[in-house]
Amino acid sequence: MINKGKNILNDESGSIAVDFTFGLTLAIVSMGVFFAISLTLSMVELTQYVAFATSRTYYAGHLSQATQAARGDRKLRNLLSTEPFKTMLKESAWFEVKVEDSALGNYATEFNAADPRGRDIFEGAKLTFTADILDMSFPIIGGNSDGPFTTNVFSFLGREPSTEECMENFFKQKTNLIQGLGYSFPVNASAITVVPDNGC
Repeated sequence: MINKGKNILNDESGSIAVDFTFGLTLAIVSMGVFFAISLTLSMVELTQYVAFATSRTYYAGHLSQATQAARGDRKLRNLLSTEPFKTMLKESAWFEVKVEDSALGNYATEFNAADPRGRDIFEGAKLTFTADILDMSFPIIGGNSDGPFTTNVFSFLGREPSTEECMENFFKQKTNLIQGLGYSFPVNASAITVVPDNGC
């Protein structure tokens, strides 16, 4: 009796292994992508808090605008040098927060919709967030050829006027305008004590 061999073309054994390998690869890639995106969003929230805390410190009135900026910058450096921000945002291979010479200032010129009458407030903190974790290459899906994801994180709270600005821009100008109308103060100007409250 002649033993007929299996017809190789009709043999489907082992096809489930190919489907399983493909499905497993796709599941692992999807999990990796979702993990990277969720971790990136969490780190963006940490960066947003750092920007807010820096901008909040810069907002408070002080002797001069330079002093306000120095206090805000000190707050930023302090936050980025303590845990968990130090580990997650400065020493991590996945994420990085870049800070220019000063992250604080007026950024109205960066926005086309800025009100020319000066009613828009674009004064605060700006940090550059880079997510190197999103610069990855996966089988089947491919990779990102544009480099890591980078964005700017802003926090605009404004800035209270400094004592210097109150004295120069408000009290002295007010005195000059009143005297320009022909009125004079009833007492010697040197006897007047001005107490600014950072609200002018």
